[in-house]
Amino acid sequence: MWSLLPPQLWTTPQGTSVRTVAAVELKSSSSDPEPSLLFHTEVEVVVQASYADKQLILDVKPTEIVILKTLTAGGQELDEDVDVEYLKEVVRKIGIPKVVSDLEPGLTKMMDSHGLHLFDIINPEVISQQGYVVVQLDFGFPHHLLVEFLQKTLQSSAASSTAEEN
Repeated sequence: MWSLLPPQLWTTPQGTSVRTVAAVELKSSSSDPEPSLLFHTEVEVVVQASYADKQLILDVKPTEIVILKTLTAGGQELDEDVDVEYLKEVVRKIGIPKVVSDLEPGLTKMMDSHGLHLFDIINPEVISQQGYVVVQLDFGFPHHLLVEFLQKTLQSSAASSTAEEN
């Protein structure tokens, strides 16, 4: 599975909406080098984010799944009613959860690289509005960083007092 176009994102009171077009290859077995089926799908989802236990959590609800194009290994046409509905279920039950399972740890790692994991995040709330997002939270400053800051401040203060006396 891969994205054919850059995703479009916008915010609404329901959450952050994401629309993209993706290509999906399905193989009949893992040893088969050629895909049995290739299809393109346009997917729109609404995402609500939360943060707990130092992990980002994405709640994703599909709002639209359209199968745009299908190519079978044998060049067969798919039955519009049955096969297309099956492919939509594949996207809904396998494709979207797979993407989310890759995004959550990746985005958590990116936030941690900026030091978020150093803080205790208390009662975080992400509120989506039309065109923007409000993040409300309390945080606890890590004790060891506070002690280190106070020690440096006191040492700096003592050093400048000594310099002024001389």
